[in-house]
Amino acid sequence: MTFQPITPDPLGKTKFTGSLLISINEDHDQNVWICTEEGGLNRYDLRTNRFSHYFNEPTIKQDLVVIFTDSKDRLWIGKKGLYLYNRIRDRFELYPNKAGLTNEFIKGILEDKKGNLWISSSNGLTQFNPDTQSFRKFNPRDGLQGLEFEDNSCLMTRDGTLFFGGVNGFNTFKPEQLNINRFVPPVYVAEFQVSNHNVGVGSEDSPLTKDISYTDEIQLDYDQSTFSLLFSALNFVVPENNQYAYKLDRLEDNWITAGTERRASYTNLQPGDYTFQVKASNNDYVWNKQPRTIHIVISPPFWATWWFQLLVLILVLYGVFAFFEFRRKLELKATLEKQQNELYQLQLQFFTNISHEFRTPLSLILGPLERIRNINPDQEFAHYYNTIYRNANRLMSLINELMDFRKVETGALKLKVKPGDLRQFLNGLVDEFKDFSSQKQVTLHVRDSGDYGQVWFDSNVLEKIILNLLNNSFKYTGQNGVITVDVFSSLTDFQPTFTNKLAFEEPKRAGNYVYIRIADNGIGISKESITHLFERYFRISPAHLGSGIGLAFVKSLTALHKGDIYVYSERNEGAEIIVGIPADETSYDNAEKLSNVIYDGGVDLESGTMSFFADTVTIDPAEDAAPTLGKDKRESILFVDDNAELRQFLRDTLQTKYQIYEAEEGNAAFEMVRQINPDLIVSDVMMPSVNGIEFCKRIKTNFETSHIPFLMLTGRDSLEAKIEGVGSGADIYLSKPISVDLLMLTIRNILEQKKKSKERYLSDYYTEARGLVSSEKDKDLLDKLNQVMEENLMNPELDVEFLCSAIGVSKTSLFQKIKSITGQSIVEFIRTFRLKKSVQLMTEEDVPLSDVAYRVSFQDPSYFSKVFKKEFGKSPSQFLDSLKRK
Repeated sequence: MTFQPITPDPLGKTKFTGSLLISINEDHDQNVWICTEEGGLNRYDLRTNRFSHYFNEPTIKQDLVVIFTDSKDRLWIGKKGLYLYNRIRDRFELYPNKAGLTNEFIKGILEDKKGNLWISSSNGLTQFNPDTQSFRKFNPRDGLQGLEFEDNSCLMTRDGTLFFGGVNGFNTFKPEQLNINRFVPPVYVAEFQVSNHNVGVGSEDSPLTKDISYTDEIQLDYDQSTFSLLFSALNFVVPENNQYAYKLDRLEDNWITAGTERRASYTNLQPGDYTFQVKASNNDYVWNKQPRTIHIVISPPFWATWWFQLLVLILVLYGVFAFFEFRRKLELKATLEKQQNELYQLQLQFFTNISHEFRTPLSLILGPLERIRNINPDQEFAHYYNTIYRNANRLMSLINELMDFRKVETGALKLKVKPGDLRQFLNGLVDEFKDFSSQKQVTLHVRDSGDYGQVWFDSNVLEKIILNLLNNSFKYTGQNGVITVDVFSSLTDFQPTFTNKLAFEEPKRAGNYVYIRIADNGIGISKESITHLFERYFRISPAHLGSGIGLAFVKSLTALHKGDIYVYSERNEGAEIIVGIPADETSYDNAEKLSNVIYDGGVDLESGTMSFFADTVTIDPAEDAAPTLGKDKRESILFVDDNAELRQFLRDTLQTKYQIYEAEEGNAAFEMVRQINPDLIVSDVMMPSVNGIEFCKRIKTNFETSHIPFLMLTGRDSLEAKIEGVGSGADIYLSKPISVDLLMLTIRNILEQKKKSKERYLSDYYTEARGLVSSEKDKDLLDKLNQVMEENLMNPELDVEFLCSAIGVSKTSLFQKIKSITGQSIVEFIRTFRLKKSVQLMTEEDVPLSDVAYRVSFQDPSYFSKVFKKEFGKSPSQFLDSLKRK
């Protein structure tokens, strides 16, 4: 036998590559396949004597190990992975990854009698059928010498015995003698871990309610989304070779081949519903076709829930809407404020213009009045002339204040400061109020604790500020009240007396300030009202007096003086208002100093100190006192009004015909009503403390006073004001200015109507006491009395005590009530009821007079006839005769 090299083909066109041969094989097509270590795979065609080359890329030349041709003339190449020769395409293709051969280094290939390929590799021995794609894998636990086999160290003997050599020896066997384990192993989930910590039943934050082996569904919180499941197949024949596959539906579409790994781990899963499935095979790859299934639900965090996202969406939409709505309201508010300011300016201009018109007729009233007063000061009507003069001056002062306010608002009034003695200035103003404070029985204190030296101020402006504040304090401070005026140079040590606060500060700050505080213990200001205190035409309540521009005027004048204003108050406790003005010359421009101001006329304040006292009047205490209770048989009238002049005028007008009582406000009036039980009450609406509306409600809801007629006087003539007055229980509502003739006629009609109703009740057989009252409360009382007397008409024990006990009223209260309504005592009232019931019996039934007397609880018919005749002017017999004649 002779060998010759054939490195180049005979024609010299192709040549053999490589020098270190690893494997050689010939197929049925007369191709010799030669595998070299560094030259790749050479194919020598014995028919053409030409070489072809495969796997000759630099990256894959080193891995070629095995060349094998099977019984079906399929050419296999073993390297890292198993390759099959495609004759049509003339190329080797990596065989599909069955049996996990793709990642194994193939060391040898043999074919048994059944067509199964036996493949040794770096990872044990594999039985693989290319036709059925079935496979079995073997490892040292099956008896192999080891996992690693040597290159091409394999052979098959004539009797079919296979030999495979490895690093630790060799294995030999006959394939047909190997038994297959047909047992289908069940698979169980043995453990459950969250964040690499075992979770058991009952452990802290455990989602398990029973052992994981019996659990079909697990509910997890969003922070438990990292978990592991450990599973096991119950095959005990070489259990180390049991194989596993799993998948998590929704996350994985295909089965994950885990090999012998018994754990499936998932990290940071998204909230949602998942289904975990796991299946297993035994050592011979007999798979369980019924996987173990667990439903896993991961709850989202609250911010990822649909309802929270919907809520956020709603909030966002609402926020967008609110933003545009807020912007729209701001625009609307700006428009309204502009319109209101324009309307206000028009109103103010109108009032200013009409005020100018008022001044001429007022001057023509005041001038002649002054002459009349001076010519004969002791004449009979001097008192009325003085009243007219004072109120004309008051009207003039209101006109002047309105004109002053207009000047400030339009900027026509200019500041004119000069240095002065503030202490002397304030003392002079306060002295003007000494007599008035004594008259009102109000204590007026002045305290000066400031070391402020000479102060620059506009005396005209500051005077108006102080007078308005003192005016308010005196107006809303009752008898025995205290008003204090303080002056100090710093607010550092100042502690407010009250909690409710309102402040207006000048943005441009001065160096030094002097502060004037006016405090009182009057009715005070509520927390709700204090924020509106300096608004134009605002009143703390409808019962408050004044024009509604006084404090707005103070604010404007303080701003003109570059000052600050602070208000502290509590309802029914008192108030303190602090005005601070710059004290230094440097705080004012040259144009604002009096020495540099060119007087142009027409911009001075109209009102001065005396305008305040035009609103005051001195009433002789002897004249103002209420009449002493006595046996005067005239009807009594209680006048309630805080205006002393009006009370005196009405008293002088009516006291010749009626008993007149007086009160200044609702609280005192109510106490007086309970004492004197007047026949009529005449009250104003707007009064300090308890106003007329509240006073009327008290009268009409009180058992002892609800029957008293109530006549209400008011300067408010609107429909709403009338509805409010009548709604409070007032019987008559008259608007100011009052016609004396109308008032006297109304009073006379009310009292005469009341008197005639009583007379008709006493003389008419059929008139009931219910017709004497107008209020539902009194009607209910009389209905109840009638019901009790009706039910006990034949009861001889029906007397005063019985009646009082039946309706739950004291004897004194019921007596006063019955007396006021009917003019009768309780005994007389019961007797009249019995007699009126006898009239009903005689009218409706034909019964003897003795039975009638008995049925109305008169035991003696003759006494019944006597009483009947005294009551109605006819005897019972005469009454029956008159009925028959009809």
